[in-house]
Amino acid sequence: MLNPLEMNDWDIKTFFSTILILQVLFLGFFLLNQLGINIPIIKEITALISIIFVPGILFLRTLGLHKLGSLKTLLFTMGSSLSLVMVIGFLLNVILLKFFTDPLTPTNMILTLLILQISLSILAYINDKNYSNPSFIEIHYIKSPFLYLSILLLPLVIIGTYCINHFSLNYLIEIYILLIPVLVLAVVFDKISPKFYPLIIFMISLSLLYHNSLISNYIWGWDIMGEYKLANLVITQSFWDYNAPMTCNAMLSTTLLPSFFTKVVGLNLVWVYKIIFPLIFSLTPVGIYEIAKKLTSKKIGFLSSFFFMSFYVFFIEMFQLPRQQIAELFLILILILMLEEKIKYKMTILFVLFSFSVVVSHYATSYIVIFIFLLALLIFKGIKYLKYVLNKSSFPFVQNLKIMDFSGTLNYRLNFNYLLLFIGMAVVWYIYISSSINFNTFVSISDHIITNLRDEFLSTSSTQSIYLITRNQTVLQNIEKYLDIISQFCVFAGLIGIFLKFKEYKFNSTYLSIASAAFLVAVAGMIVPNFASTINTSRLYHITLIFLAPFCVIGGTLLLKKLFRLKNRDTALKIFSIFLIVFFLFNSKIIYEVTSYDAPSPGLNPNYDFPLFNEMEVSGANWLSQFQEIKLYSDIPSKNGTKMYRETYYYADGYRNLLLTSEGIKVQAIPSDFNSIPKESYLFLGTKNIKEKEMLFSKPPFTFYYESSNGLFNNRNKIYDNGGSQIFY
Repeated sequence: MLNPLEMNDWDIKTFFSTILILQVLFLGFFLLNQLGINIPIIKEITALISIIFVPGILFLRTLGLHKLGSLKTLLFTMGSSLSLVMVIGFLLNVILLKFFTDPLTPTNMILTLLILQISLSILAYINDKNYSNPSFIEIHYIKSPFLYLSILLLPLVIIGTYCINHFSLNYLIEIYILLIPVLVLAVVFDKISPKFYPLIIFMISLSLLYHNSLISNYIWGWDIMGEYKLANLVITQSFWDYNAPMTCNAMLSTTLLPSFFTKVVGLNLVWVYKIIFPLIFSLTPVGIYEIAKKLTSKKIGFLSSFFFMSFYVFFIEMFQLPRQQIAELFLILILILMLEEKIKYKMTILFVLFSFSVVVSHYATSYIVIFIFLLALLIFKGIKYLKYVLNKSSFPFVQNLKIMDFSGTLNYRLNFNYLLLFIGMAVVWYIYISSSINFNTFVSISDHIITNLRDEFLSTSSTQSIYLITRNQTVLQNIEKYLDIISQFCVFAGLIGIFLKFKEYKFNSTYLSIASAAFLVAVAGMIVPNFASTINTSRLYHITLIFLAPFCVIGGTLLLKKLFRLKNRDTALKIFSIFLIVFFLFNSKIIYEVTSYDAPSPGLNPNYDFPLFNEMEVSGANWLSQFQEIKLYSDIPSKNGTKMYRETYYYADGYRNLLLTSEGIKVQAIPSDFNSIPKESYLFLGTKNIKEKEMLFSKPPFTFYYESSNGLFNNRNKIYDNGGSQIFY
């Protein structure tokens, strides 16, 4: 059977025949839907393939890129498709907006996609019509029960989240979480063939992401609420106002990409964020495996990917950051291209395209990448000079000190010219899109960090990581904290170990320079005031783990070999895998659940208070969003005798105000001094507020707390109540 993941290697006739069939199905289902005949699931799948697969595979064929392997072909195809869709969406909006008020209609989007695909098909035929060297998939009976176990994870998660949403039962979720360590042990003890490692990583990754994204029938979290509001505005108006001064507005991953998925695929925006974005992001650990495997071994690559997935940010926080999900996939693709040994100008085209895509996907990730790459260049030059000085030393000990050879040059793609290009793309985009707000914000934050560096260094009030380490916590939280610290020490040990024992692995000076820079950024996030807290310390550390995950495994095995005098690296890997499993069990919060603690996870604990909302709360917020359209008049007339509009305010507590934000309501957090709330105000209460009769507040530096709502409703009338949400005026 021909390998569908390597379609770019097929003969041109079979290749175009398959593309044509996919497009006919896509257009056929679209036309049937226009006629009122809806064929669910199949229609959405064919449309999704036309967006995230077909443009990319055509682009690879146009460039003449072949024999990349299934993993890299899939990753480059997905990345190219997403990049091209964002670019054509941008051009469609900018060009047609000069002639029409609604350029982003489903018909316009589909026609633009077809024009793109026809153009790429013509170029592919001209440039690559004679190539044919297909790969095949051997279909035979697979005896390993662990492979079937990995495939079972996804249905367990889907059914398990349904049980939590409708019956508040989490038993299936607990079972699925406990099955993941079984798969890890099966890999470490060679019970699964290495050729199935990518599939197992993908199934674990997708299951972890869906475990949290499918909780509730509505979106939940922090940043995603603002992104939802903005994306919904673009979808409703059918155009993108690229001058609107909002930071997320400059991100094509927030404005245009969800619009394509909603209007072309036909999914509600909520389910675009719950299903499609996690599906795309689930390939990120697969990309980390591809990187780590190339630098070390397949088993270390698997454990590196598992470590990356085990950190709770991956499967709890990242769902709340759709734009960062997309940016991280592009970052992975950039790193994979940097490790390519063959210098091909065609891959350089991909390299530039993916770099631009990072810029237009997430501003914070772009800034971090620029900083890391700049540091990497300086580190490379510095170590190269240090090596020169050591070689000139007259001390025998120094002369015999073995440090990785930095006598060569950096990878041809990581140089000052590329860095200038990346910075140039970022500066131009952030200045000319969204009224320069992203550029101005970056300048303001940088100035704030530098200004307070001396006075607030290592201060718990301005350094989030120091606060997190020193605050009072429960026994289990302290254990989890120390596990995090141990993993970070393993990363440091791995870096030092590679510098001194580089011959045991395949690391080159380029990647080691980048990883060292990423480690310094992670350290800076822990000690520099207001640095990491601008995007959140845990999220910054999560980004650096994209570069550093292999070093944790390497460092852990090196420490075990040194401490217990182990001669076999495989034995050390088996022991270290136990640590990673414990690390995962704590980060997944299953330990809290089975020990009768209140598990701090919305995917395990239905009663956990979080920015997660039930249908009654969503209905109440939706009602209030419609009610705000009504203009209230003041009893006091203006000077000319006409009635004046009365200023109206909307309030909710710390979590519930996020729900109102997603509905387009300009809401404020309820202050602890209830008397300071203006009389002409609407107060929104969620289920937690009603049942517990308390409100959520926050105070510096990073603390949330609850207080009684007694006195909040004095002299106010209840104007809405559906049992799960209430509104007072």
